[in-house]
Amino acid sequence: MKASNLYSLIPVLFKMYRAFGRQQKFLKLAFSELYRRVGEENDGTVTSGCFYKMTRYYGFAVPAVLGEGICMLRGYKMNETERRLSTSQGIITGIYDDFIDKNRLQADQIIKITRKPGDFSSDELITQIFIEHWSYVIEHIMHEAFLWQMVEKIYKVQLETKKQYDPGLSFDSIRQITFDKGGYSVLFYRSVFSNQLMENEFEAFYKLGALLQFGNDIFDLKFDLEEGINTMITKSDHLQAVINIFYELKEDTIRSFYRLPYRHKDIRNFLHFIMPVVSRCEVCLNHLHKLEKTAGMFRPRDHSRKEIVCDMEKMSNFLRTLKYYLNTDI
Repeated sequence: MKASNLYSLIPVLFKMYRAFGRQQKFLKLAFSELYRRVGEENDGTVTSGCFYKMTRYYGFAVPAVLGEGICMLRGYKMNETERRLSTSQGIITGIYDDFIDKNRLQADQIIKITRKPGDFSSDELITQIFIEHWSYVIEHIMHEAFLWQMVEKIYKVQLETKKQYDPGLSFDSIRQITFDKGGYSVLFYRSVFSNQLMENEFEAFYKLGALLQFGNDIFDLKFDLEEGINTMITKSDHLQAVINIFYELKEDTIRSFYRLPYRHKDIRNFLHFIMPVVSRCEVCLNHLHKLEKTAGMFRPRDHSRKEIVCDMEKMSNFLRTLKYYLNTDI
């Protein structure tokens, strides 16, 4: 256990509590029209799962976790415009994924709605929500060139993710797709904040995004198996190689942020705020590793949903998360 982490634990939990409360309040007040429209005008295109992603997952976590962390790193608070931009980015994330992954729109339509959303018309509420929030982002963004650079990269890697349905796709190709998807997505979210990227910050946030996407795939194992999506986890008969990649990337990410020309205390505050999210992934990865040790090989298809899914609501897993956080070398 790292003594400095122990001393930071209560302040970190308090910061998270306040950050989550701020974002919950902001969503209810600033985005009350979104709630009203979904409640009164839903034509069936906004499913419960989609609305959850907009308001409780991406639309909540992108500003409340990543956004708040970015502001700790730079050393001053998030302003209202930045919070609205970050929230709008989160709201459209799941919708954009569905445009491509579920073929809701054709390639030419995706390009059109991305480049000129104001010129795109649709009777579907889900598409109207995307147009409204994406239009707000591109109209109020400060670093326009960087935003569009990330949009282009995300579009390309989203097309690449379709290859993950191919059982013959190599492990190295899957790893590259995973890292690019996470890395460029986090840089996309970084683009709405007013402070310019510092030297080497692109690399640091790319690695953080890769790590978070890696963790997301760990949690989504059951879904990916059911959908036939190949990830580093589903392609592995033995998890040790995957575990090694995860921890090497985690350590490299931490080192990358300490190389940035921000104040040392701000970098530490940022890492202490973000690393509990990574620690949750470690709990799930360790859970899967135990299944492998019991069976002798990693065969997730041979296990029930209850055995595979790591319930993070359990107190035991919350305590394990704290344990991994406290042992992280920050």
